[in-house]
Amino acid sequence: MDNTRLVLAQVPKNTSVASQNNLLPHLSHRKEVYLLPNVNNAEYVIVDLHPGQNAWDFYNQGLEGTKSILVQLVKSNSYKVVVSSGDVYLLKKF
Repeated sequence: MDNTRLVLAQVPKNTSVASQNNLLPHLSHRKEVYLLPNVNNAEYVIVDLHPGQNAWDFYNQGLEGTKSILVQLVKSNSYKVVVSSGDVYLLKKF
């Protein structure tokens, strides 16, 4: 959880963010919050890909589906990884 806290702290307060189910409570005070796989043009996307998490942390797409979303966002050149720590990634929309 230390890696997660470190990366969560990097999300600017007045921005929109998309994330997985278990991280949303930590982001609920942001301007707009979206549950992956819905990105909805969020300014930031944060995911925690460490293995062994509860399946519900990833809602209906699972760990592999969440990894796939991350890869697609980066490959589309719409988002870039701006912070990573361990298996936790913060992407910013460009």
